[in-house]
Amino acid sequence: ARGLLQAVFDAQPAITITTFHGWFARIVGAAPLTSGLSGNTLVESGRQITEEAWQQFARRCAREPEWASAQSLRWLLRELGTANTRALLGRLLARRAEWHALCEHRDVEAVIDDLRSFHDPRDPRELTAGFVVRHGAALQDFAGLLISNQIASDLEAGRALQAAHEADADVLFEAARAALLRQDDVPRARKHSAALQKRLGAGGAARYLDLHARLAQAVLDVLAQLAEGAAFELNRHGLIAGVALLEVLERYKRERRLMDFADLEWHADQLLREESEAAFIQARLDARYRHILLDEFQDTNPLQWRILRAWLDAYDATQEKPRVFLVGDPKQSIYRFRRAEPRIFTAA
Repeated sequence: ARGLLQAVFDAQPAITITTFHGWFARIVGAAPLTSGLSGNTLVESGRQITEEAWQQFARRCAREPEWASAQSLRWLLRELGTANTRALLGRLLARRAEWHALCEHRDVEAVIDDLRSFHDPRDPRELTAGFVVRHGAALQDFAGLLISNQIASDLEAGRALQAAHEADADVLFEAARAALLRQDDVPRARKHSAALQKRLGAGGAARYLDLHARLAQAVLDVLAQLAEGAAFELNRHGLIAGVALLEVLERYKRERRLMDFADLEWHADQLLREESEAAFIQARLDARYRHILLDEFQDTNPLQWRILRAWLDAYDATQEKPRVFLVGDPKQSIYRFRRAEPRIFTAA
């Protein structure tokens, strides 16, 4: 043991004990002058910088109300309120390294197109109109059965459905929703009973329960499609406003040559992936490390793992890669708020 410890102490170059961000800082510090990263100052907390970016962004939105980002910001403020809007856009700023990694040579509109294909948003009025076309006759039938059932709640719902048939599709859909679902959008409990069969007859009771089940599911299907559309709109406006805010933040830091921990990750990732810079950085790393031990690996985030992979994957068949030893326990991952992803442990 004494001999092994002495070997560690005498090793040249000496053992390095650091964090991911400490390692990234060394990578960025070793970047060539052509990278444009020299002379930056690392700030531990970006709160003041972010606040200044917010103020600049808000002033521009006030000056240019027709700007697409200003319109999206107003939409978010109206729908979410000030605190939730700032929290939502703040999440994008906090994960801007991942955002840059996701976009890579694409603009925000391309990402929004991806979201559109994922959510498949539909016009709400088309959805409710389609519902009425498909189920209007069944709703009239069900309304009559509700009234014939002679229970106060069914009487009220049936009369509301009948009255709504004279209104537009949106009104009829909401009447059907109220008749078929509870306020928490769970189907109302309507079950077979002797009393139900006595009031409606055997055929009427069966028809009553069948229509309730089918129409309730149809309403739920429309609500799910409406939710997809609402999710798309929220993400669309969030991205349009958030990317504009991010551009203000990046310009502010660039003018003052400031960098925070998220920037460290992004710049390290770029340095190891850009052909013009990677060879230089790779040579510096190859001469430095032969063995790597990663402790508490369950707290690694996706971009950190991508950076490590970019370095290791750059070795060709003639080179000896560093030996890598991972230590961790996915069940002890407690840093999701720092973007940790325990599933990376399994992938690694």
